[in-house]
Amino acid sequence: MALPDITWADVQNTAIDIADELELFTPAQRDLVINMTNRRIAQSRYLDDTFDARRYYASHWANMAITPPAGEGTRSSESIGSVSTGVTLAVNNPPPDMTIQETQYGRSFWHIMKHRFVGFYN
Repeated sequence: MALPDITWADVQNTAIDIADELELFTPAQRDLVINMTNRRIAQSRYLDDTFDARRYYASHWANMAITPPAGEGTRSSESIGSVSTGVTLAVNNPPPDMTIQETQYGRSFWHIMKHRFVGFYN
């Protein structure tokens, strides 16, 4: 039985604490989040957890869209006479494959993903 694709209302009901900010998304932005999610979270991989996985995944990406990036870190410079150097100090940013854990919705999706059924031919 095919599960229905998620809707923007499903995203708002999942991310209830940022629902007001989600109202500000344009129809094109909403479609982008929904379509990307429905394509990336395959029912063949998540089975009965597909609907919830899609809700958390879409909520995560919507939340990331309204959250400012961490940036590069603090800029530090040093001058000795007429010579100066500058460096950007590192920030404790997660590696790209772990950005899913930056939001509470991403962490919920990650737990579903870690405990999913993975068939031999997926």
